[in-house]
Amino acid sequence: MTCQPCQRGGFSFLELVASLAAASALVIGMASTLGVALRAADPASTPAANTLAGLNVLAELSSELTYALAITEKTAIAVTATIADRGDADTSSDSVRYSWSGTPGNPLVRQYNSGSPATVVANVHNFSIAYYPATGQAELATVRIQVSANSRTAVETTLPLLNRP
Repeated sequence: MTCQPCQRGGFSFLELVASLAAASALVIGMASTLGVALRAADPASTPAANTLAGLNVLAELSSELTYALAITEKTAIAVTATIADRGDADTSSDSVRYSWSGTPGNPLVRQYNSGSPATVVANVHNFSIAYYPATGQAELATVRIQVSANSRTAVETTLPLLNRP
């Protein structure tokens, strides 16, 4: 009687263990590459995040300027407004000032009463305020802000100045 060679129907246990180890090493390498790429991409510097930062500034600024009692400084890169009392120790009206140096990359700052200026948003590349009418008592103010060098992040709004005399 002659013995016929037997045909294999699958992989041996040793071959399965070796392929599993190779596949695991490949997956670990891909995961670490993805981790490095995610850490390199700062989500705070995306156009969407910068646009949102600009919109937040416009919301804060519009809430204070729309109902300002008076605007005492009107320049293209700064505005000072007298606003109703915010419930601090005194009962007199308060003052708020927004200003930008005009240098791209510098912050937009807000000064409340005689306190020190606080950064509202950093890395501003454009901030401008236009008043309508340009002379005399303004009725409208158009505010434009661009956070970061990406021009797609620029946002603009026009505010009615409701409490003008």
